[in-house]
Amino acid sequence: MSMTTEKADTPEAILKLLSLAMNRGDLDFILTLYEDNACLIPQPHQPPVYGKPAIRQALQNFIALNAKIEIQHTTSVQVSDVALLQSAWQLSGTGPDGSALQMTHESTDVVRRQQDGSWKIVIDHPFGADPT
Repeated sequence: MSMTTEKADTPEAILKLLSLAMNRGDLDFILTLYEDNACLIPQPHQPPVYGKPAIRQALQNFIALNAKIEIQHTTSVQVSDVALLQSAWQLSGTGPDGSALQMTHESTDVVRRQQDGSWKIVIDHPFGADPT
């Protein structure tokens, strides 16, 4: 089945679809998981980017690593059509200089149910649940 037709039918399904698409390097599909005016914090202590064109540009660096990511959902809180997700993720790949790259962080995401019943990312903070 082509991922381009898959939709998240629960808030937590976003995380599975996101990891599958990242591991395939499918940036076009990844962008379908975001609302048009979504927000992404691409790196710790950097300002957020808004909208799919800016998110595409920010995520190109991750995709270029040809890395593999594993995302484990840890908690979620849902109120009506909005959910807050927390997860832990591990990424392994090759850095731009050819050295091995390993990253482990905890993420916070806000997702919203769409009119068709699917869920999309509104705010994506891949480092937002890291312990301080």
